[in-house]
Amino acid sequence: MLQKRRKLFFTGNKTLLSRLSSLLMSAKVTFISSYPIRLGQFLKLVNAVQDGLEAKIWLHDGLVRVNGEIEIRRGRKLHKNDIVELVDGTKYVLQ
Repeated sequence: MLQKRRKLFFTGNKTLLSRLSSLLMSAKVTFISSYPIRLGQFLKLVNAVQDGLEAKIWLHDGLVRVNGEIEIRRGRKLHKNDIVELVDGTKYVLQ
């Protein structure tokens, strides 16, 4: 019985690790020198948008997700290990 539980535990962790590794393999890791950074500034930093107005439009239209949730606030503060996903499927992991 104990071996069965261990097997389930390790199997569950392997699937979690494989999900995380696949996410990190497909995501672009972005190094930020000082935290927090606002979402609008981040979008300009990675050249996803040209200016703040374009960032505001993208966010208003729901084209940006932060940690899996649609974000509409341009001033939302991003912290280390946050994941930003754009409408084209590009993912950024903040480090």
